[in-house]
Amino acid sequence: MNLLKTFLFLFVFSSQVFAAYLCPMLCEGKKTYEKPGTCPVCHMNLTPEKDAEDESIKSLSSIEYRVEMTSEPKEVKTNQKVVLTFTPFLTKDGSILKKLIAENQNLIAVDLISQDLSRKESFFAESDKKGSFKLSTQFAVGGNYLAYVRLTPEGQRRQIFPLAIKVSGVEQKSPALTELSKDKSWIGTASVRLVTKPKPQLYKYGHLRFQFKRSEIAGLLANPSENLKMTIVSEDTTWYFEEEKPLTTEKGKTFVEFYVRPPKTGLYKIWLQVGKNRAEFHFVVKS
Repeated sequence: MNLLKTFLFLFVFSSQVFAAYLCPMLCEGKKTYEKPGTCPVCHMNLTPEKDAEDESIKSLSSIEYRVEMTSEPKEVKTNQKVVLTFTPFLTKDGSILKKLIAENQNLIAVDLISQDLSRKESFFAESDKKGSFKLSTQFAVGGNYLAYVRLTPEGQRRQIFPLAIKVSGVEQKSPALTELSKDKSWIGTASVRLVTKPKPQLYKYGHLRFQFKRSEIAGLLANPSENLKMTIVSEDTTWYFEEEKPLTTEKGKTFVEFYVRPPKTGLYKIWLQVGKNRAEFHFVVKS
């Protein structure tokens, strides 16, 4: 009996002492902390190491590649021009990753999204011919942002790297996700309705169908086969999904439909974009 008590004590003691916490966005790579707290880079809550490396993170990118980001100037401030530089590397030998497949004739795409999910801007970074890619922008509102960097290595699936950016300056209180349009909105001059049948559930595929009036959407498309882009981010920003599809007309209805498999419960923010016009929605996944 004493031996059993000693074993249980050592098990509990070792679990408490050797528990490791790290940022769910892996802002500092695999750096861990002994106690719970917040990430010094993106200020998100630290999570147990085993939870931070779950499917939501692994699905974004492979450990075979990494992307480093620098900014000029180093301190990013509101309403000041900043140049962000992204350099992709092969993890195994640290060499620059140069063999990439183009997306819309561009090798690296970037979505800049505020951590509260109230602001989003999309860019294609331009090559500097040395292996790095640059984009120039400025932030109107201060706070924490994530740069979701998308690239596709030759012969591999697309990779997505979330990189944290801290913007100094006045922050702005944004409406809660629950105050956003849930199932109906406008994209330019076209009304659009979100239909979820079957509704996305935890670890189960569901439909996100965006229905339009053909007469309204036609004026927003450069051509009938133009793709509509949908971006989804979980409320805690650890899950990101982006896909493009063209409109479909079937049985008198005009729509674009996506299939998603949410990896966690909670709120999800959706941006649906046609050219420069976009609409915002959200949906909830329960356990």
